[in-house]
Amino acid sequence: MKKYIKNYEWELLQDNLKIDDLKIDDLKIDGTCPSSYIPENIKNVEIYRDDLYNLNVLLTATEDSKSDKRTLVADKMGKIFTTNISRFRGSQEIELKNCYISSVKRISTKNSFVEEVNLIIPIGEVKIKKKSNTEPIFLIDWYLNGPEQHVFPRFTNREITLNYERIRKSTNGSDICFKFNEPLSQGSLDFAYINTGNVKFLISKVNTDFGPSWSKNIGIEFRTEYGIIPDLEQRKVISEIISFIFGKQLIHVGYTVYGANGEILEQYSASPHIDNLIYLCQKPNESPIYLKLNTAFNIENILNKLIPNYLILRDELNLEKALLLYWTALNTPIGIDLPIYSSALELIVNSWFKSTKSKIKGLYMEKQEFERLLSEELSKIEEILMSKEFGVAIANKMKNSNQMSVSDRFTYFFKEIDLKVGDIENKAIKARNPSAHGSAKWNDESFEKMNINAQAYKTLLNRVILKLLDYEEYYIDWSTHNSSPKKIDVPLGGRRVK
Repeated sequence: MKKYIKNYEWELLQDNLKIDDLKIDDLKIDGTCPSSYIPENIKNVEIYRDDLYNLNVLLTATEDSKSDKRTLVADKMGKIFTTNISRFRGSQEIELKNCYISSVKRISTKNSFVEEVNLIIPIGEVKIKKKSNTEPIFLIDWYLNGPEQHVFPRFTNREITLNYERIRKSTNGSDICFKFNEPLSQGSLDFAYINTGNVKFLISKVNTDFGPSWSKNIGIEFRTEYGIIPDLEQRKVISEIISFIFGKQLIHVGYTVYGANGEILEQYSASPHIDNLIYLCQKPNESPIYLKLNTAFNIENILNKLIPNYLILRDELNLEKALLLYWTALNTPIGIDLPIYSSALELIVNSWFKSTKSKIKGLYMEKQEFERLLSEELSKIEEILMSKEFGVAIANKMKNSNQMSVSDRFTYFFKEIDLKVGDIENKAIKARNPSAHGSAKWNDESFEKMNINAQAYKTLLNRVILKLLDYEEYYIDWSTHNSSPKKIDVPLGGRRVK
């Protein structure tokens, strides 16, 4: 017996969406109606998700086999357009964005002058909005690629009451009736409540009955009773830090807006457009922290502390771009991943020295003081070098010698954020160079070393981000065989640095 109402458990396009009796005048493509993109005699439109969860439209129409529009449709193939369907189920309007015609298939009919036309139209976004004066009460964002392990501490109970009535017609005119109500309920630990003070929301596990079978899925729910519902960009920022802590890059595939009594006001679905999506969703979690180490509620405590700090530091320290590089490296072959991890760390280091938080700014000495002490000497050296090949380049290097080298920038960055590092981290930083410059050796022994160094660099990057966010508890050392948890002030390998 069904124990769920699907529109409250997952996004709009869990089933194909059919739009019947659509006329060309109901379509507006880039503000124009009708359009040469689409044949006029539309029979039906069906929106569906393919095996990689991307959105597509199958539009079926008929047209004159001699029509000039046959050429026009072919000319539009591959061109991006947006379409609005102005008449859809009475009180709703549907919008399809980032569409393009990928294929046109023509099928002969019994009438030699008429042919059936099937258009396959990949689309980026679908939005269905109800015309209503009802105010939104809550919104749920839907994500693929949620965490595999149990991390949710709070209990949800779902109950549907079955009303059963049996009436038997009697021969004497008096019916024999039997009625009863049977509640069907199911409960599980499946959500967390996040309360940072300024931001409050729920994170919930989506039941395996919903969404693609190859992915664990979650919903993030914002409610007006908690305050103003954040806009899409603000919700994206929140999902970035949640992804990092879960060790899985959450992939947004839609949201649903609900009014009073669960009325659905707006439904939005999006194509993920991600290569190797199934492989990505089936990879194990690679969380930077040990989520089960303390109490059952530690995911709430961790996010309550880290989310506000991430929101403050995200733009100043370029954490969004650093995390994009981090996810890219996680899904890149061994050997190629090291330079990408390095780029992520360098981005954070450079942003730190440009920020108000750094005292030394990546300089051995302030430019003004450096020039005051050495300007005369540097001028004489420049004069001597002017006549030599590469002399100007050498002189310029000397003029900028108050700036720290890359290795020293790392060293003093770690000191400024009070992060202790040891031999394993330093070896990983140096191991980046052969991979970046194409001099790495590719054999079984070097492959194993590259893998260890990549895991060490990944863990170092995790520790840096956690330290910046003022995290004080345990991290996972991915460079060890058992991925052991260590306190944040303990370097990789477990040896303390004084």
